Amino acid sequence: ATGYKVQVDSGTVVTLGDVATHTFSSLSAGTSYTLKVSATNAGGDSAAASVSASALPAVPTGLSTSGITQTAITVTWTKSAGATGYDVKLSTANSWTTLGDVATYAFGSLSANTQYTLQVRAKNSAGATVAASVSARTLATQPAALASPTSVTTSGITQTSITLNWSKSSGATSYEVYASTLTGWADVGDVATYTFTGLTADSPYTVSVRAKNGLSTSAGVSATARTLPNPPDPPSDLEASLTDPNSVEVEWDRSAGADSYEIHGSATSDQPGSQAVPVGLLGDWMNVGNVDSYVISGLSPNTRYLFEVRAVNLGGRSGSAAVNFQTESERQAGQPISDFVQDSGGDTVRDGGVEAVEAGSSGGARPAVSNEFIATPTVSRTAFNCTEAQKARISISDQPIALNVQCVGPEGIGNRDLIARGGIFGIDVWGWVRGYPEFCFRQTGDLAFLDAAYTPRRLTRINAYSRPGMTCARIDRAGTLVLLPSDTILLPTAEPAALPAQTLSGECSATTLDFLNLRASPAGAILRVLPAYATLDVYKRQGAWIQVEYYGQRGWISAEYANLLGDCG
Repeated sequence: ATGYKVQVDSGTVVTLGDVATHTFSSLSAGTSYTLKVSATNAGGDSAAASVSASALPAVPTGLSTSGITQTAITVTWTKSAGATGYDVKLSTANSWTTLGDVATYAFGSLSANTQYTLQVRAKNSAGATVAASVSARTLATQPAALASPTSVTTSGITQTSITLNWSKSSGATSYEVYASTLTGWADVGDVATYTFTGLTADSPYTVSVRAKNGLSTSAGVSATARTLPNPPDPPSDLEASLTDPNSVEVEWDRSAGADSYEIHGSATSDQPGSQAVPVGLLGDWMNVGNVDSYVISGLSPNTRYLFEVRAVNLGGRSGSAAVNFQTESERQAGQPISDFVQDSGGDTVRDGGVEAVEAGSSGGARPAVSNEFIATPTVSRTAFNCTEAQKARISISDQPIALNVQCVGPEGIGNRDLIARGGIFGIDVWGWVRGYPEFCFRQTGDLAFLDAAYTPRRLTRINAYSRPGMTCARIDRAGTLVLLPSDTILLPTAEPAALPAQTLSGECSATTLDFLNLRASPAGAILRVLPAYATLDVYKRQGAWIQVEYYGQRGWISAEYANLLGDCG
């Protein structure tokens, strides 16, 4: 032979001189190859001889350490192409520990507060690579347990998202969050808030957070919240009918998921370029509660009106449905629906189609209160239980439906101090008191207010003001408004001693019997308005007040306006 020819698999043939070795390069790590060689001279080439061999795998990369304690260090690496296994050892050890096709190993039985170099090499049938290494020091003492995040709350709740907020933990370098929408705990970095998205509307969720650093992870802390419902559909089948020459009743079919309804009205004109004129209080949208009808009064005869209604819940407002109506001055009024009220003698009298109490010496009568739960609520018409002579002494504006008024004398006022100061005439107000209706007495004087939220009714400050020849005030709650002589100095009744709050040990629920104020504390600031006939879990009781939860928000309502079920203290 005068020379040799070599080839890798079916690649290019390389001609060599009279040598006995050749190095094939630019191969792929961990790949098996067939290497061929044939002899050559002037007479031609011999047949090829061959041998198979595999290239070594790549050296491991991405070495890092974790889980460091006084006696252990875990090393992790990125797997090498072509490797079928790995060897690990400490630089101080004499032998390698053989592993399978893994990417992590925990060294144990180490000495505390000691620097170590950890080595990893890849291998396959061709042999082992050179070692890659990383250094770390074991801990000197046991670290203190990492505290969990505090003040964990939710906010920014929509139909598809919930934001979780927390106060950071000392020593934490990042935080992990979890919810059923995630496949596991997710590290969100060194932050104090995170928004979970892609949620389902009107569904309960438990969202959690925990603190972590390079040494440990705290226990998780959870909060529960419910996503908002989707806005309801618009009400359907709007109808309008005349109840008297100046009043129209708008009726509609309820929308699924609606908590209440808003109504708006405007007078319209068929003349080109004319502007719609707002109707009384309905110049802006007004919430009229979870009802399916509403009576609008004070309309003009022979006028065309447009009435719009839309449904409302926590998720928002629907589009509006509308109905047109033309008032007719000569149309006869329909018969009002009667409200039955017993006087002190147990008798009732009819006054203009409305059952009313004959006020006089027995003027303190009020409707009997029923605790029977009504599955399908209906809205009663307003009761105005005063004699014609008494009606002439007062003026009531902005009077919403389901607000009840009764004129009362000294017995109905029932407060000796006010009677002694000259209070001989009052207005007792109950039912759904909303929108700050205005009550005026057609004479000058001062006003006192007895708040019905307390038993006995408690004297409460009220801001009275004057109109020409009248003394007026606006109120937002049930009670008795009393006319007194001018310059009467009144001091509010002292706050009663607060009863301690009782945490309930058993299960208790409450069903609201009307729209109720949810308060931050018993008789405290109003947080929101709850719908009627909502069933809520009860957590605490303080006298006549109970603590409930509505869509993740806790507050207090009066137990006097709810049906309680279970162990409610």
